[in-house]
Amino acid sequence: MERKEFIDKWNVKIAETKFPNLNIESNIEYESIELPGKVLLPGSELFGNFEINDVDGNTVLQVDSPEKMKFVLYSSKHNSQQIRLPKSESEIAAKVKEYESFITSIIKDIQTDYQSNSLDQTKLNETVTQILNFNNIRRY
Repeated sequence: MERKEFIDKWNVKIAETKFPNLNIESNIEYESIELPGKVLLPGSELFGNFEINDVDGNTVLQVDSPEKMKFVLYSSKHNSQQIRLPKSESEIAAKVKEYESFITSIIKDIQTDYQSNSLDQTKLNETVTQILNFNNIRRY
């Protein structure tokens, strides 16, 4: 198998993968947050507040913890225009941890499969990054 075929195979596999649900249960208190429906990126930390910017560099939102920032960024993966942010820090932390564990498992699966296909090991990290970027998967 060639590297390009390997990448294509994993892009298809990830497209068919069900990601952890970041939606919160209806019995959990939450705050509705309006988003611009664009790709969002982490911004600067200023005095304990974390900025969330759109791709044009405009500040969309400021939150008071890195876990909230991650939750918003992961929730907006599909350019959502509204998300429900739990008011409970522990609920936010649990959802973020679940999502990040899922991303870690995808990375490990790609690495294991890559090595079992006897592909050029010097291209492993580049290949994993290319697959994750193509599928808009980031870990903050």
